[in-house]
Amino acid sequence: MIVNNFDIIEVKLNSIDTKTNTAKFKVICSDSVEPILINMGLDKGMEYCAKALVNQIKRLKTPVDPEKEGPLGNLSIVNILNDEEVVESVYKNLIKVDTKVAGLKRVRIASEYMKLFDQVNTMQEVLYKKKAGMGR
Repeated sequence: MIVNNFDIIEVKLNSIDTKTNTAKFKVICSDSVEPILINMGLDKGMEYCAKALVNQIKRLKTPVDPEKEGPLGNLSIVNILNDEEVVESVYKNLIKVDTKVAGLKRVRIASEYMKLFDQVNTMQEVLYKKKAGMGR
């Protein structure tokens, strides 16, 4: 059995596509140097997306050892130590981003629309950042 314990250091919204309602996230974890890039649809609500993001990270971090056989051979536990804190912060910040995107649909003046459209298209929001001194 393999146990993988780690913290999520940062979750960043890299880009959002208002036409397809999808977002690209960059996640940095304490157990690796390489960031995880995740594409996700935002159709099902922000709370669902925040939980789905954490579940996707768990799936991607699940180790697979083809050498081990048997019914418990590939049994592994992935434990994100700060998952509840991450879900709460990502949810709150996705609501703020969703409000900006919704504001884009209400603007009727062309120059204001283009300005807001550019802000939304180039938006890179930090949705969660681990506070210094917490955890390990």
